[in-house]
This record gives sequence, C-alpha cells and structure tokens, in this order.
Amino acid sequence: ATRPAGNGMSAPETVAIEIETGKSDVVRNVQQDLASGFGRVLVVATDDEALKTVERALAREGLMGTGKVEVTTAGDDGPLLCKYLANL
Repeated sequence: ATRPAGNGMSAPETVAIEIETGKSDVVRNVQQDLASGFGRVLVVATDDEALKTVERALAREGLMGTGKVEVTTAGDDGPLLCKYLANL
C-alpha cells in the first residue's frame, strides 16, 4: 500500500487494500495502515477459511464495526470488490 502524502492539504479519502491469506499478522497490517493515515482499510481474504480467520482476529482487537475496516473475499465477491472500488 502507498502511504498518503503528508502535505496538510485536503485530499480524497485514502484506502489501503490488504490481501490476506490468514497466515500473516492481519491485525498489525491493518493497524499500520490506519496509523499511516489511511482513512479506510479493505481486507480481501483469499478464500472462505482466510475470511473467517481474518474476521476473528480483527474482531478480537475491536477493528470490526468501526467503519474504517471492511472485509471481503476475492473469490465469489469479485464483483463486490469491483463495485466497492468504483465507489471510492
């Protein structure tokens, strides 16, 4: 993910996209994105098992339901991902 510019100017909302297999530290990755100044983080799980793992980890840390983090899967939700990105 690219870090947003820190020039103090008003800019469109920034969105980080994390591709997650369920094997990395998704909580740390999302927290780093938010700390870097991204307004929202879209986490795309590679499959249903990864989705469950990611959702559990983020929920444990209170990152779900904040309006700043959204989770989807790459498989069946490919059209949803495209729709989400089109509405940024």
